Amino acid sequence: MDKLLANLNIMYTKIHNFHYNIIGVNALAFHVQLEGEYDFMHETIDLIAERMKAIDHYPKASLKEYLQLSTIKEVESKDYKSTVVLPILIEDYNELINNIEEIRRTADGVTCSVLDGIQENLEKKLWLFKIASK
Repeated sequence: MDKLLANLNIMYTKIHNFHYNIIGVNALAFHVQLEGEYDFMHETIDLIAERMKAIDHYPKASLKEYLQLSTIKEVESKDYKSTVVLPILIEDYNELINNIEEIRRTADGVTCSVLDGIQENLEKKLWLFKIASK
């Protein structure tokens, strides 16, 4: 679960970066959408960290550790159009879903239940990103 927590924290910052720096014709709508995405990441981070504590696993909580564990990469702070952001989000959300599926192989039932809701949300958002990118 450490890798998932690290990836979620990288995504939280990455989505803020996109939120701050989105430009183009649909920038206003996308700016609002990205706010919802980083709020979702924040809530998900908390769920995962609390579940880790509940099963006696100490969650990592430093940027240094997140960067070492994460398989999701940061992006440069610069202007982004939604046509650039959407493929990045699609790739990253797929990675988060893969992280969840890896955890399920050895997780207890309650952890799997927590992951179910997160995965359901990620898959819905992924579907919407794919529609928007066409």
